[in-house]
Amino acid sequence: MNRTGIEWTTFSANPLKYRDRDGRVVWGCVHKSAGCRNCYSEVLAKRYGRGGPFTAQVMKGLTPFLDDAELRQMARAKRIGGLVVSGGRCFVGDMTDLFGEWVPDDLLNRLFSEVLERRQDVTWQLLTKRADRLRAYLSWRYGEGRIPARNIHVGVSVEDQATADERIPLLLQTPAAKRFVSYEPALGPVDFDGGWATGPGWLRGYHAEPVHACGGDEKTCAARCPEAEQTQNDRLDWVIVGGESGPGARPFNPAWAVDTVSQCREAGVACFYKQGGASNRCAHDAKGGHFECFPAALQVREFPS
Repeated sequence: MNRTGIEWTTFSANPLKYRDRDGRVVWGCVHKSAGCRNCYSEVLAKRYGRGGPFTAQVMKGLTPFLDDAELRQMARAKRIGGLVVSGGRCFVGDMTDLFGEWVPDDLLNRLFSEVLERRQDVTWQLLTKRADRLRAYLSWRYGEGRIPARNIHVGVSVEDQATADERIPLLLQTPAAKRFVSYEPALGPVDFDGGWATGPGWLRGYHAEPVHACGGDEKTCAARCPEAEQTQNDRLDWVIVGGESGPGARPFNPAWAVDTVSQCREAGVACFYKQGGASNRCAHDAKGGHFECFPAALQVREFPS
């Protein structure tokens, strides 16, 4: 668990690691869609001789495991890099995909039970491109009326309308306290109404009435899930948007972000503009992530309540 330069979180943690056939500890993942082409995790793995490329063939030779030392630190640390851990946000698994099909359920079970659900003073942020596995696992873990842990926020990465159409509906079917979308790297415009020309779409929710995590309705909820946070709406709580940075970065049109911010504002959903990417760099920052360089319409860095 370390401090991170990722603007929308405080810390990053990578308890899920891999051993290759020679017993070396390496990073690993498998490209899922076009957004993975310039994966920064893969670049770092290759640079430091710790794995890669992130292909299915290479993954077949890797054995996933949980780093016990990392788990203990996540569970107990009070300060990291001078920052207080309690009350902070931590992005878990930024060097891999926790919900890859190659990750056994028993590893996820340990991660959730030993750290994520136990340490409730930290907001754990889980982000995946495998929305189907995310839905399946959390539907099992929080099925039969079990309440999703309020400090675990789950999200999916999308890069264009096609990946949004595929992944966001699955995210909205996933039991969670908060759901978010990382629209980064943005490679094309995304309409967050989900194609529902006459409906409220992903930002406002498909239904006016909340879905209660306890399995009850408005009349029985007070007895079965007494806290307001324990109701679930089939809507998004947060959208992060940004352009691609680094070598080979693909063009990003700031108009896509302006439209995203506008859609979120209309729906009352928190929005976070992360960066303009290499195609919108400024004097202060090669990845276009310096707040003072943003156009006024994009000086938006909100978090879900």
